[in-house]
Amino acid sequence: MINIHFKIRENRIRRFNQNLEAWNSYLSQLTGDLLKHEAALTALEFINRTSPIVPGKNPGLNADARKVGEKAVERDIRSIFKPTDETLLGAVDTAYGSLEAFEKWKRKPIPKTSNPVIQRIWQDADIPRAYEFAKKYLSNVPRTRGISDAGHMKSVHDRERNATRLKGRVTRGGGPSQNVRREPYYADAAIIQRYVAEKKKSVGKAKSGWAEVISKIGNVTINGKQQRPPRVPAWVRRHRNSWGSLIPGRKRVTIINAFGNFGGIAAESKTVEEVITARNIRINSNPYPQRELNRAIRIWNQRMRQINLS
Repeated sequence: MINIHFKIRENRIRRFNQNLEAWNSYLSQLTGDLLKHEAALTALEFINRTSPIVPGKNPGLNADARKVGEKAVERDIRSIFKPTDETLLGAVDTAYGSLEAFEKWKRKPIPKTSNPVIQRIWQDADIPRAYEFAKKYLSNVPRTRGISDAGHMKSVHDRERNATRLKGRVTRGGGPSQNVRREPYYADAAIIQRYVAEKKKSVGKAKSGWAEVISKIGNVTINGKQQRPPRVPAWVRRHRNSWGSLIPGRKRVTIINAFGNFGGIAAESKTVEEVITARNIRINSNPYPQRELNRAIRIWNQRMRQINLS
């Protein structure tokens, strides 16, 4: 009688199972980090395509985009508020006009079509006399709207912004500010300038929730290599907030910017559709997730082949 025994060594079975468990753990970490890496790149694409943007490469990331945003902020504000010395009526207003504002008005050229009385006031070299005459001459004209300080200016500005269809912008969206060029508010030029400078600091705010998402994702490790998060411009990072959030997972990662569609800006410009299209194009041209998964499979296949079960 011939007896042939086949036996698998238990210690090698244990090694095989240990390696299988390690592979499952490795795959879980890899897929999770691949998802987070793609989430970070998608968040960066949202920054790139959220207003303000400019034509060309990286339209929402370069310094020109910030400048465009700052110009839009200033244009909106100055469409509502005018310096008191810009018109004679504002310069001599009893509530907020002044002799100084009147003098500034006189130093500016006036339209040749101005009525003869206005031209005579402008030509009069005796400034106090011309000032008093102008106040009497315009005393029966309906008063323009005056701004006393920055707080008053902010309340008016907020009201104008909230009244438009696209909240946040006053020169777009069909709101009441379509008429402000004919009926502006008047304020001291220095108050307007300081207010403009302060409001310019808000440029990049709509993008900043995505920057917070990228910050929360942080570094990821893909097949042993550490990947740093994509770089975000400083003028976007400066807005510290809690609008951006991340819900991680092995098979699904969700990124949220609670401020990303403020005033309907993202919906109007179809930002989500543009971002998804852009990322699909990038992944199809450079399928790095599949490439990294294939690489991981090759690494672990080689490792498993080294285990001899007999």
